[in-house]
Amino acid sequence: MAGLKSKLIGLGAGFAAAFAFKEVIGTTQEFAGSVKTLQRQLGVTAEEASVWAYTARRFGIESGTMGMAVKTLAKDVAGGGEKLAKWGIASRDAQGNTRSFTDIMADAAEVAERLGPGLETDAMAAELFGRGGLALLPFLLQGRAGLE
Repeated sequence: MAGLKSKLIGLGAGFAAAFAFKEVIGTTQEFAGSVKTLQRQLGVTAEEASVWAYTARRFGIESGTMGMAVKTLAKDVAGGGEKLAKWGIASRDAQGNTRSFTDIMADAAEVAERLGPGLETDAMAAELFGRGGLALLPFLLQGRAGLE
């Protein structure tokens, strides 16, 4: 009887390990998908996209929310950056080239940190990033340091 009990315990442990491994693989695949989507949306390297995906995940921001926020920001940048300019953020560099997403986000974080928590910061986040903007506030309010 003791031998059967130990075999059942071993079998149970084996199933638990297999299930945990399956969870790790699923999470890794989900993260890889998020990175690939962000890479395409942001026009950045896979390494930069993985940093953004990790930052979003670290602050509990779903990849879909981050993706929608990026699309909203990209529309403004493509349209000349009027919304960004309203908040003192340049969408183009001195040569007229579109600034990187990372640089624009760092400037947005700087503005949010300067404004601090409140309605004005909420309005900035919603205007620049759409409905997902409020979800970005936890890291935006930390300023540039929150992006590192």
